[in-house]
Amino acid sequence: MTLGTPAKLNAETLIELAERATQLPAGQWSLALLQAAFPQAARDDLLDLPVGTRDHLIMAVRARLVAAPLRSEPECTDCGGRFELTLMPEDLGLGPDAGQTDPGARAVCIEGQALMLRPVRLSDLLAVETMSDIPQAAQLLAKRVCDGDMSGLPLEALETALEELDPAADIWLNTQCPECGAEHSLAFDPVYYTAQELRQKAQQILRDVVDIARVFHWSEHDILALPDSRRAYYVAEALT
Repeated sequence: MTLGTPAKLNAETLIELAERATQLPAGQWSLALLQAAFPQAARDDLLDLPVGTRDHLIMAVRARLVAAPLRSEPECTDCGGRFELTLMPEDLGLGPDAGQTDPGARAVCIEGQALMLRPVRLSDLLAVETMSDIPQAAQLLAKRVCDGDMSGLPLEALETALEELDPAADIWLNTQCPECGAEHSLAFDPVYYTAQELRQKAQQILRDVVDIARVFHWSEHDILALPDSRRAYYVAEALT
């Protein structure tokens, strides 16, 4: 299934999604974001997305909002210093040319056991993400993605097989601390990163609303309805 190009979110929708990012679990929030960006898509089709495909779409939505590269300041666990990372989505296999492929189910052999294994889908994440018992959640997830006898099967081996089936669902970046030279393997979560950026963008828009309303006395609704370029113009006028 190909969803095409995501719609650009308007200011009101962006602010609403930013607020919901603090209220919803990550899986549910990612579904809300995709529903807003792909209004033509059926909910069941979005729930059926493999996690790697979902993450690719999340980054496509981000690209309509933020053109800047990905930036982060991880802390070195050896020396305690922070260092800057700057990279493009393409560096993580999440660029616009990465495609939206569904790995589908595959016959695998794990620890000598033959199984049919499919990638973890968004619906699977929603089924387990609010469970407080982590081992129970892992067992439920395993039952959802496996067709076959899993008795005695180590979950670690299943996790490895799932990573091989849908590599884009589990992204790691190997890097090195410039201060002490320690090597690190850092996980990248497209949903968490996009939610953080979206909240920052929403806060800036709300600051713009305050600046414009203070001078022109327009309503929040009218200010948010302005195109980005017009809103920027009135902010500049309000601050002069």
